[in-house]
Amino acid sequence: MSLDKYKQINLTFAYQMSSIIKESINIDYEYYTKGFVLEIIEKNKLLLVKFSKFTILHFYIEKEIWNKLNYETSHYMKEHECEIAIEKLYNIVDLYNPLFYKEIDVFDLLEQENQEDSEESYLNLCNSIIDILYQEIEKYMPNMVEDVFYVLFQDREFLLEFNLMLSNIISEIKYEDESEIMRKDGVLKRCSYFPKWLKEGIFFRDKGRCQKCNTNLTGTITMGTNYNWDHIVPLSLGGINDATNIQLLCEKCNKIKSDKEIYTSNKYFRFW
Repeated sequence: MSLDKYKQINLTFAYQMSSIIKESINIDYEYYTKGFVLEIIEKNKLLLVKFSKFTILHFYIEKEIWNKLNYETSHYMKEHECEIAIEKLYNIVDLYNPLFYKEIDVFDLLEQENQEDSEESYLNLCNSIIDILYQEIEKYMPNMVEDVFYVLFQDREFLLEFNLMLSNIISEIKYEDESEIMRKDGVLKRCSYFPKWLKEGIFFRDKGRCQKCNTNLTGTITMGTNYNWDHIVPLSLGGINDATNIQLLCEKCNKIKSDKEIYTSNKYFRFW
């Protein structure tokens, strides 16, 4: 499914899922984090050293959405409350496809089956409906992930915590095991090429201002102020080459910030 650059966002789902993901970062189960990073290395290790529009955070968001759906569905099915499981899945589908009810009226089907057939037949119908709803959710998953990413990518404080979580595992990777992405000193290889889409996206998110000293870098108010793209968590501390780990700094602040300093800002301008 194609994603429009200018699109409507489902804020209800985006904020709810963002809160869940923030909690998962705070809990920070090492075994889960390590499994997540190792899965990335196994599937596409170049995501760690080459900037991609499908960021590590996109990957994490999708994983967390499926984890939430699978956990809730499994929980309600075990409690013999399949109607609640179906209702929760249906509500998500309805957010992204309000006309789905015209394709299949799941609640009407459940009511008819509950009145006419055995418990086993009813349970089989519930499982079939859940499969249909899962297929519909999978169809709209890119939009769901992008909506949640839109909320989280603007929260640099969260991005710092997210990248710190990853850095704990990245720092343990040895050159001997992953020479394609690691330097001999145990640091991820640096991506020297910053694509245009990345520069424009970071500049837009950071409102054209240095995230350290707040200098206006747009060139509309002051002239001759150079700016740099900075890793929030430095590569030397386990940082990665990912859009979620990049921020805008003026040249002066970037030179002052050492490769041992982790810093970002969540300051913003009030509307009035």
